[in-house]
Amino acid sequence: MSQRLSVWLAECRQPSTAYKIACFIIVLVHVSSGFILMELFLEDIARDRLMLLLRLLGESLMIVVICHVCMRPFLRLGILRSGLNGTSFAGLFLYCVPVAGAMSLLMYGIASVSDFSDFDIDSIQFTNKAGETSSHNRSTSAYVIYAGQQYAFLLFWAAVYLSWHFYRKRVELSRELEIARLQQLANQINPHFLFNTLNSIRALVYSDQDKAAETITQLSELMRVHMHAEVATLSRFEQECELAESYLKIELLRLQERLTVRWDVAPNIGTVQIPSLVLLTLLENAVKYGIAPSSKAGVIDIEAKLVDEGRFRLTVSNSLPEKSAEKGNGIGLKNIEKRLQLLYADQATLSIKHAQQFTAVVEIPIP
Repeated sequence: MSQRLSVWLAECRQPSTAYKIACFIIVLVHVSSGFILMELFLEDIARDRLMLLLRLLGESLMIVVICHVCMRPFLRLGILRSGLNGTSFAGLFLYCVPVAGAMSLLMYGIASVSDFSDFDIDSIQFTNKAGETSSHNRSTSAYVIYAGQQYAFLLFWAAVYLSWHFYRKRVELSRELEIARLQQLANQINPHFLFNTLNSIRALVYSDQDKAAETITQLSELMRVHMHAEVATLSRFEQECELAESYLKIELLRLQERLTVRWDVAPNIGTVQIPSLVLLTLLENAVKYGIAPSSKAGVIDIEAKLVDEGRFRLTVSNSLPEKSAEKGNGIGLKNIEKRLQLLYADQATLSIKHAQQFTAVVEIPIP
């Protein structure tokens, strides 16, 4: 119980600047709109304006606290981590019921303070055409109606919060994808890669002009993909394989017999949507830190298949060099992990195994 409470409270910490601004706007709108409405419907409140402002301020602060302590952690833990689905939305609708009831009771608690009672909704009177006055009488139905208003407000708040979160998520995902694209561009224009590739092409010009032309085409295709202004967030697996093959053909030309690539791809998965450049990133990592540093022949195994129900698994394994080689900074793998989290929350995983060989396993859900 204490651990769950700690996790819940942890989600209340470190709100963003935009979130703080939104809370301030809620307070400002509630106080200003409430004050204007009371000025319109209640007579002779000039002497009690200070008490009215204090009451409205207390109500708005209570709204902010309830949304921050009760709603925000629930949305982050119950919906954003598990993903959007019918179960999570049903849970949201049910969860808002007791929260709205508690908010209504607290509102009426504030209204019951003697200094604030003059500004209760019961004080508003209406006059019909016959000159008869009536007032809203406090009753069970009044509580239900008021709780319904709070319930609608909580759902609206949740919708705005989720919309803002997914907007930020989309922006961050675009930024991470751009980082991945630039990182792979840096790998491709690495002086060693270009020097060795161009030397290989130069040798082919005299022995096999058709193969030289094909290699130039593959190199230009890699450059085109990396330098393109827009890279889709998701792409079909067959497209990722075509790009990976272009890269591997160049590396095979450069490394020759030192590189062996083995594919094990299940049928009928070519149209599966996977995060763009994930396969290429894993292959570049395998070549740069597993195959290229070794003087002996190395192997890269690529396996892709459907597992369980509605899940796709991509595995890339490579042999390790015979001696300690240059250690990478892990930018490529960290970028994959970050994009998986942004796209699929906790439903996707990247696992690394470093034993007899280096193995990276990406597993994602299929919509």
